[in-house]
Amino acid sequence: MMHYHKGWMSPGRLGHQAGLVIFVISILLPLIYLLVKTGASPTDKWLHLLLPQGRRLGLLINSITMGCIVSLLGTGLGFFIAALCWRWQKGPWAYFKWVFLLMILVPPYIHSLAWGTAFNQLDSWLLNHNWAGISFTGWVAASLVQLMYLLPIAAGIIMLGFQSLNPILIEAARVFAPDKEVWSRVILPVSYPILKVSTGILFLLTIIDYSIPSLFQVSTYAMEIFAEFSASNDPNQVMALSIPLLFITVPVMVFTSSGLRTVLLQPQKFNLPLKNIPAWPQEWKELKILTSLLLILQVGLPLLVIIKFTGSINSFVTAIWGSGKEIGLSLQIASLTALLALPPALSAAKNLLNKSSGNAVWWIITTLPLALPAPLAGIALIALWNHTSTNAIYGSLMMPVLASLLRFMPLAVLVLVVYIKMINPIYQEAGDVFQKTELHGFLRIFLPLILPGLLAASGLIFALTAGELGATLLVAPAGKATLTMKIYNYLHYGATETVAGLCAALMLATFLVIIFMLWLNKFVIRNWIDQRGKADA
Repeated sequence: MMHYHKGWMSPGRLGHQAGLVIFVISILLPLIYLLVKTGASPTDKWLHLLLPQGRRLGLLINSITMGCIVSLLGTGLGFFIAALCWRWQKGPWAYFKWVFLLMILVPPYIHSLAWGTAFNQLDSWLLNHNWAGISFTGWVAASLVQLMYLLPIAAGIIMLGFQSLNPILIEAARVFAPDKEVWSRVILPVSYPILKVSTGILFLLTIIDYSIPSLFQVSTYAMEIFAEFSASNDPNQVMALSIPLLFITVPVMVFTSSGLRTVLLQPQKFNLPLKNIPAWPQEWKELKILTSLLLILQVGLPLLVIIKFTGSINSFVTAIWGSGKEIGLSLQIASLTALLALPPALSAAKNLLNKSSGNAVWWIITTLPLALPAPLAGIALIALWNHTSTNAIYGSLMMPVLASLLRFMPLAVLVLVVYIKMINPIYQEAGDVFQKTELHGFLRIFLPLILPGLLAASGLIFALTAGELGATLLVAPAGKATLTMKIYNYLHYGATETVAGLCAALMLATFLVIIFMLWLNKFVIRNWIDQRGKADA
C-alpha cells in the first residue's frame, strides 16, 4: 500500500489532527459516553437485559434470520446483476445501469410504499375475480422489500470489485477455458473479498434498522430498542438492551472492514474492454431473465407507483405546499450535514491511507458506526447532550445533524479514500518539491484534484441525511418534524396519495442535487482544473 505524505494533502498538520479529533468525537464519543455511564452504575434490571430471554430472544433470533436471508440472497442476486451491468458500457443500457445504482439513494420507506401498494392492488384484483387474496404483511413481505431496497447496494459493491479484476488474468483464463469456467473458477473465487463485504454490509443494514419491518407489522430487535426508550426514557437501560445486538453487529463489521480495506486499497483499478468480458453461459439464460426482471422492477415499480398515486400537477403542488416547513427543514439539515462532514472526513480518509501499525484499528474505528442500530445512535446523542449546560445544542437542529454525521460520515470517508487513491503519485512528488508551504501545496495541487471526490461525498451525505429516519425520529426537537418523519407517520395511516406526493418531492430534490453535483464536476471543476494547469505550465 502506498504511503501518502500528509503535508501536500492538508493545510497543515494541526488542521489534519484537528479534523481527526472532530471525526472521532463525532462518531465515537456518544456511544462511549453512554457505555461508560451504563457500566458505572449497573442495576439488576440492566444486567437482566444483557441476556435476552423469552420475547426478546425471539426477536433477536428473527432479526438475525432475516439478516442472513436478505444478505445471502442479496449478494447472490447482486453478483448476477453486477455481471449483467458489467457489460453495459455504452448505449441506453449504460444509462439505465446508473439509474439503477442511483436507487441506492431512495429511502427504504419509498420501497415499502411501492411494493405494499403493488401487492394491495394485486390483492384487490384477485378478490374481484373470486380468487384467494394476498396479505402482504409479516416477515416475508418485510424481507422481500428489504431485499429490493438493498439490491443496488449489493450490485454496486460487487461492480466496484469487478473493476479490480486484472484483465491479464481473465484474458489468460479465456484462452484455456470456456467462459462458464472463467466465471466459476476465476471471477467468482477472486471476487470473494468483495462478496464478503456485500454480505456483511447487507446483513448489518438489515439487522440494525426497523423502518421497513415496522411498516409491515413486524417487530425486530432494533424496534425493541426504540420501544424501550419510548417506554422508560432511560438511555442506560437502552444501552444494556442493545449490548446483545452489538455483540453480533460489531464482530460482523470488523470481519467486513477487512474485506472492505482490501477492495478499496487495491493497487490499481482496471477498465476491462467489453470484448474481453466473459459472456454469460447459456446455462444462465433463466438467471439472466430473472436478473433483468429484478432490475426493471427495482427501478420501475417505485417510480410508477409514485407517479400514479401522486396524480395531477395540482395534487403534487398541494402536497408540497402543505409540507413546505418540513421540506425546508430537511434541506437545511441535509445541507448543513453535508458541509460539516467534509473536513473531518477528508482527514480520516488520508489517515486510512498511511502505512502504520495501527492502520487496521483505524479502519475498524471508521466503520464501527455502521454497526450501530439507528435508534441507539439517536439515544446515545440524547444521553450525551441532554444536560442543562448543553441545552442550547440539545434543543436545536444540531441534534439531527449530529445524528446524520454519526451514521453517515464513515461513508463519506470511504468515498474519499477511493478518490485519493485515484490521484497520480507524480503529483505528490511535484507538490513536495515545488510547494512554498503546506497550505500552498494543498490549495494548488491536492484541492483541485480531490474536488470531485468532495462533491461525491457531500452528495451522498446530503441524500442519506434527507432520507434518514431511525435516529432523527428520536433527536429532532419538538415541533421540528422533517419530511421523512411526516412521510413515515402518514404511511401508518394509509394516506397513499399524500405520501406519494411527498415521496416524489423527496426523490426530486435528491436527484436534482445529484445532477447538479455531476454538472458542477463535469463542466465547472474540470474546466477550472484545466485552466489552472495551463496557467501553471
